[in-house]
Amino acid sequence: MSLMFIAVGIALGMSSLVGSAQKCEPAGAAVEVSARITGTDTLSVSYTVVNNTRTTLLWMSIGAGGLERTPLVPQQTPVVQAAPAGWHGKVVYPEETSHMLLWWEAKVIKAALQPGGSMTGFVLAVAEASAVPPGLRGPDGRLVRPIDFGTLPFTVGGTGGQCWWGRVKRAAGPPGRS
Repeated sequence: MSLMFIAVGIALGMSSLVGSAQKCEPAGAAVEVSARITGTDTLSVSYTVVNNTRTTLLWMSIGAGGLERTPLVPQQTPVVQAAPAGWHGKVVYPEETSHMLLWWEAKVIKAALQPGGSMTGFVLAVAEASAVPPGLRGPDGRLVRPIDFGTLPFTVGGTGGQCWWGRVKRAAGPPGRS
C-alpha cells in the first residue's frame, strides 16, 4: 500500500515538470514515442512508447515537450479512449492558457513501463485536420492551424525524478495516415 502512495507522490510531483519540461533531457534514442493514425473524419490515434532508459516510466504527456506547447483547436478537441492496463489517461487544459495536452500515468508502480520495454494502448479519438476551416482565425486574430497528432511534442517521466522530452514520430504508412 505504501508503495502505491510513493508512486502516486512521484507521479504528482512530476506533473509540475510538464509545465517546465525544458528541465528534462532531450529524449534522443532513450525514449521513443510513435503514433499510428487510422480512420476518416474521426481519427483513432494510438501511441506506442519504447523505453530505452534504465528508469521505470511513470507518466507521459503528449502536447508539451521542451519549450513547445500545443494550442487548443476547438474543432479538434481530442478524447482519450484507452490506456494500457493499470494506466489512466485524460486531456488537460492548463489554467488560463490556450493550450492542451494529453496525459497518461500509471495508477500503480507495477503497471509502469519498465526499462527496455515498450507499451501500446495509449489511444485517443480526434477530428481530422479538415474539420478546421481554411482561413479560420482565433480570438487573437492569428491563423488557426490544424493539429497533427502524429508529430506533437512529448515528455515522459520516471522514477528518481528523471524526465525526457522529444517529438512523436508517425508510424510507417501513407502521409496523414499509417
